[in-house]
Amino acid sequence: MADDHAIVNNSNLPLGNAIIRSSVYCLLFITGFFGNLIFLVIFAKCPYMRIPINYFLVNLAIVDITATIFRELALIIGYFNCQWLYNYHTCNLFGFMRNICCAVTIFTLLAISVCRYLVICQHKGRRMTRRAVLCIIAFVWFYTILVCLCPIFGWNRYIYHQNQYVCSIDWSYQPSYIRYIIIVDVFLPTIITIICYTFIYIVVHRHSRRIQDILRMSGSLSSAQYNRIAREKKVTKIMFAVYINFLICYLPFSIITAILIPSGIKPPAELFFVGTFMIDLNSSINPMLYPFIYRRCKEAYCEVLCCHRSQTSPTSNCY
Repeated sequence: MADDHAIVNNSNLPLGNAIIRSSVYCLLFITGFFGNLIFLVIFAKCPYMRIPINYFLVNLAIVDITATIFRELALIIGYFNCQWLYNYHTCNLFGFMRNICCAVTIFTLLAISVCRYLVICQHKGRRMTRRAVLCIIAFVWFYTILVCLCPIFGWNRYIYHQNQYVCSIDWSYQPSYIRYIIIVDVFLPTIITIICYTFIYIVVHRHSRRIQDILRMSGSLSSAQYNRIAREKKVTKIMFAVYINFLICYLPFSIITAILIPSGIKPPAELFFVGTFMIDLNSSINPMLYPFIYRRCKEAYCEVLCCHRSQTSPTSNCY
């Protein structure tokens, strides 16, 4: 039975090609693993970073660290034809972890967009407490673990893909599972996320015009109201940038697995490499993205990495 569920790695990738690819993934592993680890350290050391919405970023950082171990290290080993790695049990483990990292990322970004919609469009900000966010994250993990366990217990299966050098679900086996994850775990979250950010943009645009009208008519606006609107706009900008990064990085592989393979088209190995590379690149970009668009995160990086204590009070504006 084990032989039916896992294919032994018999890769004949040329040594030079394997060295180049492994070098690229070594760089991705270093930047992804240590970049996200630094973000977690910053979150732990800087109290002003521990606002509810940032727990979603912590969850993404944990997922990205896990992905660097179970995706990028597995690829580095796979390029050198290490047959010991992919027996039945290890293929299930690596396939499960690979899929759960993708699924948790998708649903965490969905949760972020829905929460931002509730805060900005429905004025439910007081309900978005740390406890509520942690409950959402726990549910995301619970659901994705159940879905990703299905191939281990008979609904589809995890196999070694020789053209990808990784273990993942069998895209040509039991299409009902493939249809389920494409529709429920990819298509619907993407549509809902886009709808949420569309409504958010409309509301933020209206608020901006209203502020301009108030300033033009009265020349004044309460400091608390202005700070609240500016803060929510900044948070949404950060989360939207993270989502755009995700879409760009995941789009090539999504086209391959959701469109080309179900259509009977066999993509070349080079296209698979580009697709998987873009997915893994996402884990390295996220921790670099936060300091550029998140002022307090940049200050926290300087405070921790340069041993410099921020002069800003922890109770002040977090953005």
